[in-house]
Amino acid sequence: MSLSSIWPSYGPFLEYTLLGNTVEEYIISVVLLVLCLVLFGILQKVVILRLKRLSEKTTTDIDDMLVEIVNSLRPPFYSFVSFYVAVQFLTLSGFLARAIELILIGWIILQADRKSTRLNSSHLVISSAVFCLK
Repeated sequence: MSLSSIWPSYGPFLEYTLLGNTVEEYIISVVLLVLCLVLFGILQKVVILRLKRLSEKTTTDIDDMLVEIVNSLRPPFYSFVSFYVAVQFLTLSGFLARAIELILIGWIILQADRKSTRLNSSHLVISSAVFCLK
């Protein structure tokens, strides 16, 4: 099902091609971007609340660290992940697609590195595991 079948009067406009993608594909990507942003916002709030409740019931530090990691992810990270998901529905040049992938991978590594350097000595095993993953 396409947007042209829903709005036949906009068919020619929706089929207009710009940079290898139709207007319809751009609209779908923008809607997906917005949906991902909303979903990530809700997910983060629900997951953090549940993880905090769960971590209060346990005596281990691992779950506390997990709460801290999830809580440390900020809107710019979610925005870029949402953007990454949305552009998967577009036709991009090889260079641009690869550049977006590398930025995402770099951002994930940076997030993991920032968390691993904040760990105290009681998290030595986890810190070593994060270091080995780099």
